[in-house]
Formats: sequence, C-alpha cells, structure tokens
Amino acid sequence: MEWNQMIPEFDVFNLEETLHFYVDLIGFHVEYDRPENRFAFLQLDKVQLMVQEIDKGKFKWKVGELEYPLGIRNKFSDRCY
Repeated sequence: MEWNQMIPEFDVFNLEETLHFYVDLIGFHVEYDRPENRFAFLQLDKVQLMVQEIDKGKFKWKVGELEYPLGIRNKFSDRCY
C-alpha cells in the first residue's frame, strides 16, 4: 500500500453506521482497524481516510458542542499552492 501525502481523519458518532456508508454503499474497503479504539483506515482506489468514533468521556480536542452533522464545514483540495 502506498500512503497518500494527506489523509483526513474524521470523528464520527457511530462507527458501524459510518462503515456501512463508506464500505457497503460507496465501496471503500477497510485497510486496517483497531476495534478496541473504534478506529478504521479506509481506502477506495487512491482515496484514503480514517474514521474514529468519538469517546465523549475522553475527547481531548473539543472546541465546541458536538452536534450532528459533524464536519459540515470541512473542505479538502487535491492541490497545495
């Protein structure tokens, strides 16, 4: 496997629902996972992403209220200038 230069990591409320969406509906596959950490690394062709279920009791980086939908304002570009 070749690693991309930038791989987004998304915090999610429910890992099973997220995996159903990305794997069963879109066609990603799980490259590897850490079930004990509720984490998965997904790939589809050259697209890679990481997802991890939020542990609300241990969430260190909370900068605001965690409300659905998470990441609504995330934007990514395939070019760096």
